[in-house]
Amino acid sequence: MDKKTKKSEPTKIEVCFGKEQTAKDFIKYISSPWRIMLYNFVAGTFSGLGFVVGVALILTVVGYVLGHFLVNMPIVGEIFARMDEWLKLNLDNY
Repeated sequence: MDKKTKKSEPTKIEVCFGKEQTAKDFIKYISSPWRIMLYNFVAGTFSGLGFVVGVALILTVVGYVLGHFLVNMPIVGEIFARMDEWLKLNLDNY
């Protein structure tokens, strides 16, 4: 028999749960809808929190760049200068 006609052996697939988690723990997790809802709620909360913090950081950097570097441009600079004055006035009054 040459190599092309030789039958290959079936592939073995193993599922590893790790050291801390066993099949019994996984079944316990799946069988409890409250636990699934709690884990998904916590994961969604932290995901949303990360999104908000990330967007706040990006907007802060963009605002800094627009407020300090683009003010010297002829047409656009006037708009940003007015926005900067408006923000400073509102932050002082707040």
